[in-house]
Amino acid sequence: MPRVLTFCPRTDEPVSTCLRMHQAELTALTETRFFRCTGCGEVHEWVGATAWLERAPIERLIA
Repeated sequence: MPRVLTFCPRTDEPVSTCLRMHQAELTALTETRFFRCTGCGEVHEWVGATAWLERAPIERLIA
């Protein structure tokens, strides 16, 4: 199951929310979620509209 990613508002870098879900679950998500950022250590909020699913590296898809 792919990891859910969003941007760190402090560093503007993509970071993991430490959650995994399918696209249908992410699309249906309406409530605000919180996570401790793996990039800066602060607690940030996110919603489904500001997140995306991590894609497998192309090498894994071809192999």
